[in-house]
Amino acid sequence: MGNDYFYLVHKWGNDLNPLRKYLMWFFKSFENLLILTFLISLTLTLMVPNGMFSKHNNSQETIMILFFMFKSVAAVILFYGFAMGKNFNSAIWNSKYFNA
Repeated sequence: MGNDYFYLVHKWGNDLNPLRKYLMWFFKSFENLLILTFLISLTLTLMVPNGMFSKHNNSQETIMILFFMFKSVAAVILFYGFAMGKNFNSAIWNSKYFNA
């Protein structure tokens, strides 16, 4: 047909990058999404400058910052998920038509 449109079924499916499977792993289940949320909050916690809240940085302060970062990142992810109408249901990913 032209313009990279094909009549034949065996030509379909080459438009997606294989890296997308690994990028979307976090959205396959709620547990994976929690892992992503924790990793993002841990990264943001490590980006907070030392001595920002007190003169002496200790582990209790770091844990509290991690806790509040986790809550804020989880709130943003939940807001985005509900506002955009995303469905994080694992049954969708377990389709009989998905052969990856």
